[in-house]
Amino acid sequence: MGVYNLWKLLAVAGRNVDIASLKGLRVAIDVSIWMIKLLNGMANSGVNYENIHLIGILKRIMFLLENGIKPVFVFDGPAPELKR
Repeated sequence: MGVYNLWKLLAVAGRNVDIASLKGLRVAIDVSIWMIKLLNGMANSGVNYENIHLIGILKRIMFLLENGIKPVFVFDGPAPELKR
């Protein structure tokens, strides 16, 4: 959440996990990252559907719930100027 080179710092402890291994767990979701990725993807594809980012977020939430994952949504304040 705004920590420069965070993934480089966490790389030694990071690992891919099977989605099924998260069943029954609470997982924190940084909603601003989801929104930025969805909006950027939409802009890069040339698609201009109104509220498509909200549809994308809903689909991701449904995917988590269908897999027994309990999402906890994190809103860390307004987006920094760099993300705009």
